Amino acid sequence: MPRNGGGVFSLPSTYEAISGEVIEAQQHNDPLEDLEQDANTARPIVAGGTGAITAAAAATALGVGAASAVTHASLTLTSTDAGATAGPVQTLYRDSASPTASDIIGQVLFQGKDSAANTEDYAAIDVQIDDPTSTSEDATIRLRAKVAGTMTTMASFSGARGFNHAPKGHLYGLTLSNNVSDATNDIDIAVGEAASEDANPWLMVLGSSLTKRLDASWAVGTGNGGLDTGSIANTTYFVWLIQRSDTGVVDALFSTSASSPTMPANYDRKRFIGPVVRASAAIVRFVQTGDYFTVYTPTGTANAALSTTSQLITLTNVPTGISVLANFDATVLGASANIQAYFSSPLAVDGTAVANSRTSLTTPSNAAYASGGFTLLTDTSGRIRAVSNNSISNCSMSLNGYRIFR
Repeated sequence: MPRNGGGVFSLPSTYEAISGEVIEAQQHNDPLEDLEQDANTARPIVAGGTGAITAAAAATALGVGAASAVTHASLTLTSTDAGATAGPVQTLYRDSASPTASDIIGQVLFQGKDSAANTEDYAAIDVQIDDPTSTSEDATIRLRAKVAGTMTTMASFSGARGFNHAPKGHLYGLTLSNNVSDATNDIDIAVGEAASEDANPWLMVLGSSLTKRLDASWAVGTGNGGLDTGSIANTTYFVWLIQRSDTGVVDALFSTSASSPTMPANYDRKRFIGPVVRASAAIVRFVQTGDYFTVYTPTGTANAALSTTSQLITLTNVPTGISVLANFDATVLGASANIQAYFSSPLAVDGTAVANSRTSLTTPSNAAYASGGFTLLTDTSGRIRAVSNNSISNCSMSLNGYRIFR
């Protein structure tokens, strides 16, 4: 054999030709045959080879196969190229014969020990195929970290959707308005973006304005129905921005639920963006500015009689199902001078005892009116509280608008 057990190649002692002596054929044929055999055999690693004759076997022999690891404290890739091209370049190549959406094609994994000496994955950077279609490929790069023992996607960037995560509570744009062509049933939603309500929020971007119909069951796309379930009614509807995590498609949904709308199939992200009130078989007209909704035509509440016992009064056309900061005007008619009325939020302590320091309105003389403007938090039934130091037969209120919290 041309090499010994340690992989070292040595010529036989008889190979050397000595001047003046006869050269025999075997003296040189044997070393040449050994060289031929060695040239066609896997060169040992100790001799600068790979110890194999195929790429897969070489990777295994060198400890860099798919199931192997090379352990070094550090690794530096250096390029001395003075040009503008990228370098050095490290390539992670997934040579799949059948690439499919959702394939994870490469990953950099950060591992360490836990308190019980177990090897744990603490963080990872990986790339996922979104669409492998030739000439229109899409991919997502994900930054993942362990949260409470579970690997969680903290941020991701995709070719189709850009940055996919957002701070909790983030909301921009998405202004609601009455549709011009069908103000009775349709709502327009302006472009904008919002963080989903997930523990680790996703950024949902509405890139084009959307019109959804309250009088039809939900269907994806502008001009289509938006109702999550049931039939249209006179009540408060909550508008939700929704998204499919598998495709990234963003749409909108109407629901009577302020917390748990019935989501369409495959839509698993949501965010409440505003309320819509329907009364007398039509959507109440409004103008939204940020979180404030101005009632297009101030709406009066039926006259109510006040007494020394506090009572809850429902403001007409204020959203129910959530608490809002209602802005309204109130007018009282007293049967005598110095009749006092006090208005408060049902969410605060009951102010039954009316004193000068807590008076909202005071009539100046017999059968005189007193008026004023007020801003109070309603309860989820759209009510405020009212009480008087004497009987008031006539108390009317008019809703100007309300601020929502989202």
